[in-house]
Amino acid sequence: MLLPARVAEGVRNGTITLAFRRWEQPRVRAGGTQLTSAGIVRFDAVSEVPGPEALTEADAAAAGFATPDALRRQLWPAPALRDAGASSLGAGSSGTGPP
Repeated sequence: MLLPARVAEGVRNGTITLAFRRWEQPRVRAGGTQLTSAGIVRFDAVSEVPGPEALTEADAAAAGFATPDALRRQLWPAPALRDAGASSLGAGSSGTGPP
């Protein structure tokens, strides 16, 4: 999983514990690990987000966003994608190891 520098740093220092991606099918699985720029990340859970309205304040904060709207704009940048309710996946992580 590619992590932007800001997200990688948050995962590394523990301030980001949730990542969202728009995928047609999961590319990570619960219990799995991946080597990322933050180190080895363990995925505790992977679940589908049915649409933009399902994202909460807690989701946004755990993913490093100030508001759910900021997270929604990242996941569904075009109004057509938001209106269509294209699904996304959330992957919860719990810590990193050395790369």
